[in-house]
Amino acid sequence: MAYYNNIGKNKNNPDINVNPSDFESYTRNFNSFNIGMGYNVKQLPYAPTQVDISYRSGADKMKTSSVIQTDNENSGLTVSLFSKFIDIPLSTQLSLAFNGQKQQVIDAKNRNQSMLLGANYFWDKLIKPYANYRWLNLSGYQGKQYYGYLTFGAEAYPIKNMTVSEAYPIKNMTVSTDFGFQIHGVKSDSHSEYGAFTWRLLLSQAF
Repeated sequence: MAYYNNIGKNKNNPDINVNPSDFESYTRNFNSFNIGMGYNVKQLPYAPTQVDISYRSGADKMKTSSVIQTDNENSGLTVSLFSKFIDIPLSTQLSLAFNGQKQQVIDAKNRNQSMLLGANYFWDKLIKPYANYRWLNLSGYQGKQYYGYLTFGAEAYPIKNMTVSEAYPIKNMTVSTDFGFQIHGVKSDSHSEYGAFTWRLLLSQAF
């Protein structure tokens, strides 16, 4: 649990500004509150699961002189489940997030929902294939939009401990690659949807 509050303001300095009517005061207040809890569900016989729940809320208000410039409120709830199977070298993750923002000055609201599904498999301690899927929904004055991401990849550890010479040992070489698909669209416009494909390759070496 955590709480944060920050207030910033200015004052007129008569030694610099001799005309008080030219001075514009400024006040900004930002605060946030976060609370979370977790529980390890060991009662599941084949896949002990860690459950985490967190909630946050906050506000951001700013005014100059007597005019309110911003008056925003936000909140969010996240639920995550991480499972590690006992009989097979597999771990899975599920995360759901719900966020909202309210902008009082322009009378607008935003709501976002996101989901993450992921899985990792440890194959013979040398290769770790993985896959994950993310989905994001947006609504409010930004319009109803959606994003989707699907990724497949693998990490390999072909060299655990090899020595070229006593001066240059090679350890923990990692080769990782993945390819992903992305889609984005606006629900009010069926012609706005587009897709993208990405392929990445990474080689890392510790000496």
